Amino acid sequence: MTPEQIIALVGQPPDAASDAEAIIQACADLYDDRSGPIEHSFGENHQALPLGQRHRRRFVVQEALLLLLSLAANTLVWLQASSAPVYPPITTWGLLRLSRDRLPIPGCVTLDATGRIVQIQFNALDPLAMRVVPAWQRLLHPYAVAVETISLESLQPHRSALGDFGRN
Repeated sequence: MTPEQIIALVGQPPDAASDAEAIIQACADLYDDRSGPIEHSFGENHQALPLGQRHRRRFVVQEALLLLLSLAANTLVWLQASSAPVYPPITTWGLLRLSRDRLPIPGCVTLDATGRIVQIQFNALDPLAMRVVPAWQRLLHPYAVAVETISLESLQPHRSALGDFGRN
């Protein structure tokens, strides 16, 4: 921003644009008057992701944890923005509601022999599943991932490459 623009935003006379103290004061006033979107997003991330528990013995571990949490927060924001054209109500959900209440839809993920996701099936009985499937289809179609709803009763237990977890 130019000094003239800053001075105009705070409502001072245009001749104040040549006074360094007036410009500094105007910048401080603009900063104080902001609505705090950056701090708001930090607070939202703290609620949605476990950012408070990052005291590890080694700085490298703390840094890695922060980078992973940042990736998770950015992924949620990307998912929200990318899904908005197909499912507009998603833009009204905060990250906490998105991660805690909306994303955990029961279903099944199918992997190919290389470990690549090839199919995601959501439980058709979940009321949200029917509304978010078109958004997921739009997002994952370029990656050749099929997304559909299915009755979970019709799913047969699959033997995973990692063993039979949860079976006695």
